[in-house]
Amino acid sequence: LLATPGLTQELRGGLTVVGQGPERAVIEQLALAFEQAHLGTAVEMQWNHNLRLAEMVRSGAADLAVGGREEADLTTTTIAWDGLAVIVNFSNPIKELAKQQVASIFKGTIRDWGELDERATGKIYVVLRPDDQQLSAGFEQSLGIVGAATTKAKHIRSDQGVLSRVSGQLDAVSYLAMNAALDA
Repeated sequence: LLATPGLTQELRGGLTVVGQGPERAVIEQLALAFEQAHLGTAVEMQWNHNLRLAEMVRSGAADLAVGGREEADLTTTTIAWDGLAVIVNFSNPIKELAKQQVASIFKGTIRDWGELDERATGKIYVVLRPDDQQLSAGFEQSLGIVGAATTKAKHIRSDQGVLSRVSGQLDAVSYLAMNAALDA
């Protein structure tokens, strides 16, 4: 959350920040630091996957939106990048894959772990994130598979749900924001 020096000296009241991605924890820390640096201000956070971020800023319902897309009529500032982590069960013998192999798994063209490593066997169980999450768009874009992800996959919304599925199923593979994966 940034503002020009003159503005920050005069800022009082509330600031509404809306978002829907995995960056919530970081934004909450920034909001707290902003409040501490600007006594008399309060940052209200609204975080929900159903929010229409750009529309909320345009209508004045929000002061700032944290999203992964640029909007032509709004000012966009990149404040951070987060990595994506592909995760498998700890017992899976495969510990490293090339980007193209990961893309092939999530497109559904590689369907068995044995195609990647002779020590691994079994059908690959792909866990995707819902399309309405910025995480999915970023993941597919980074792999060059936008709109081509396999339709034979389970969709799980929450990070905890993904972690539970992958930790409980040897042949499962999914992805998380790097901060969520490192926390796990």
